[in-house]
Amino acid sequence: AELEKYLKFSKAFFNTAEAVKHWLRHVRYIVQRTNSLTGVAYRDDPTIMAWELANEPRAMKAVAGYRRWLNQSAVLIKSLDPHHLVTTGTEGRTPFPEAYIGTNVVRDHSYAAIDYVTAHVWAQNWEWYDPARSAATLPHALRLAKQYVRDHAQYAARLGKPLVLEEFGMSRDGNRQTLLEKDRHMDGRRTNKECMALIRATLAQPP
Repeated sequence: AELEKYLKFSKAFFNTAEAVKHWLRHVRYIVQRTNSLTGVAYRDDPTIMAWELANEPRAMKAVAGYRRWLNQSAVLIKSLDPHHLVTTGTEGRTPFPEAYIGTNVVRDHSYAAIDYVTAHVWAQNWEWYDPARSAATLPHALRLAKQYVRDHAQYAARLGKPLVLEEFGMSRDGNRQTLLEKDRHMDGRRTNKECMALIRATLAQPP
């Protein structure tokens, strides 16, 4: 309920000219900034992969303003930094109706200044998976999550752009992980080889 209140409030941003003006000024400042430690300008920094406009923006009912903001922001960034990729940061289609969240994967990523499609998969938040009933709900969650990725790969292919799966979230071990075990995942002690083995094993399972 609180998130919905916030989303309905925040959509006013897209149609508030003064707010967008301040946002674009902020973008100019950040993109043109020089790293004070390395002396390398952000736009020349090879360690930066991309500029992401926001984390999971949703238009809600401000669709026209939202799309205008997407394109205007991306074009501005490209004009200041032609060396890096730009993307939206959206979740993708989500399980929610387009009429509610106001986003459309293909339309929102169709602008020339948007370089690739983004998708987030929150199997537990979207109630595909219940950690208290893991055995019963995991097969269903896996099926939906894998189909979600396939669908977004098709959307990206229609646009001729890459797809980046930015986020995936669900708890494991019935929410019984210790802090030590969580730290092992978070601080990188799981090797790349281990991570790739887990991904391959998951994708190899039938839908």
